[in-house]
Amino acid sequence: FNIKILFTKKNYGNVLEKSREEIKKDFSLQNKIMVSSHQTHSDNVVLIGDNADKTYFENTDGILTSNKNVAIFTKYADCLAIFIYDEESKIFGVVHSGWKGTYQEIVKRAIEKINPKNLSTINILFGIGISCENYKVGVEFYEEFRNKFPKEIVEKAFSIKDDDFYFNNQLFNYYLLKDYGIKEDKIFLNNRCTFKENFHSFRRDKELSGRNGAIMFMTKKFLAVSFLSLMLVACGGGNGSGTATGSSGSGTLELSQRDKELANGNPNIAAEILVQKAILQEAKNEKLTEQEQYNLDLAKQEVEV
Repeated sequence: FNIKILFTKKNYGNVLEKSREEIKKDFSLQNKIMVSSHQTHSDNVVLIGDNADKTYFENTDGILTSNKNVAIFTKYADCLAIFIYDEESKIFGVVHSGWKGTYQEIVKRAIEKINPKNLSTINILFGIGISCENYKVGVEFYEEFRNKFPKEIVEKAFSIKDDDFYFNNQLFNYYLLKDYGIKEDKIFLNNRCTFKENFHSFRRDKELSGRNGAIMFMTKKFLAVSFLSLMLVACGGGNGSGTATGSSGSGTLELSQRDKELANGNPNIAAEILVQKAILQEAKNEKLTEQEQYNLDLAKQEVEV
């Protein structure tokens, strides 16, 4: 889809303390118009056309565009970024969906703004938010959701242990989208967690917490990429299990733990590592398995042509 998504981690620093120009330079996006907003946990979504003169929006938690010159920047620290791409209109964007945004169904507001001819063209990729096990909520919170949404969705998204309630924001949006009519094979989940990994987390760090950033944009110098290629290549697996997609055993074409540490979430570095592994393997006249060839193809798609 020619879409790339970049995530910052805690070691990058607090994105709120960085200027727009600094972020663009750090991620080699000087040729892009970076658009962002003052996020207020609303359900307000804007659709940017070809004219991108306005680059900052007040009281806005969702930004959409089909403008290839735009890079959409969102900020979060446990809230869930939800990335959207419509194959028909080529509109892409992201919504910032904490529990308030989820309760207000902001992801549905964004899809309504796209107004697709058919929901089968909508693709959804969940970003990195807090996991259910670390998202303890009160009974009043649970009751609010139970009073508004279908019982089947609420029961699947809430976990109750020893009279304590835990909320799975990602899973709730997954079932909400399925109920809305988005095809299951167009919704991509992950098992990452801001609380237990090296991300800024408000739940964990309270007022000392910074903010992570995520940037979504269309590429021009890159081959068409899978919407999930960042997760597959940089994070080692996109099947929800958190495992690498290559086959197991010595000599397989996949990222080792050391490789992942070197890549540090950077998809270009991860791609280069995989390509180098393939070159070495081919030099040894070893035939790539079908799964290894798939991983290599993903990696090559991330490398400039």
